[in-house]
Amino acid sequence: MECRKLFYGRKIGRKLSSAKVKILDNGLKNNTIKSIKNWDKAVLEIGGGDGEFISFSAENRPHISHLEVEPFINGAVKVFENIQKKGLQNLACENDIFQNVQEKLPTVFKEIYILYPDPWHKKRHNKRRWINGVLLLFLSSRLVSGGKIIIRTDHPSLVKFFETELKKVNLSFVRGEDHLPNILKDFLKIYNTKYGRKNMSSSKKDFSFVIYKD
Repeated sequence: MECRKLFYGRKIGRKLSSAKVKILDNGLKNNTIKSIKNWDKAVLEIGGGDGEFISFSAENRPHISHLEVEPFINGAVKVFENIQKKGLQNLACENDIFQNVQEKLPTVFKEIYILYPDPWHKKRHNKRRWINGVLLLFLSSRLVSGGKIIIRTDHPSLVKFFETELKKVNLSFVRGEDHLPNILKDFLKIYNTKYGRKNMSSSKKDFSFVIYKD
């Protein structure tokens, strides 16, 4: 599969404290993809930031394995911190760009989440939109029968982009909140993501896509 190998954006924000470095080191040693024992109908999130949703899902569905792929070191630390504090043995995190992880993924996922990806809304940055039709077609190949990919964004330009990209690769999709999995609906009611909370205090509207695998 051909896919852009470049990563745009920061991989680290604030310098990590010694305690955070210890959490990161422990997580990279014990809580990566290699630690997943049960792959039956697992859940994947790509670029989940602080891992608020994936941690919520793992805590509320302890019988299902969860994997976060997050290139931002500070975000990965938050996921590992949640794993260690809450004892989430069904959650793992890969601190890497997705392209370095994708070939390790088996065809086991019942849900794949991409929540508020970077829109790269400036025209000169459009080429940085690596979550495109080719990638989504690959992700659909990693879904079990009846599985789904869930995308959520607050940028109208990305809505048009995703619609065009999905039609290019003939992926079936629906739009609207009614089609979201119940676990995400519950999360949005109680917590929402950092970006979702920002939108609630502004005039921005959220848009959702759900791509189904028959």
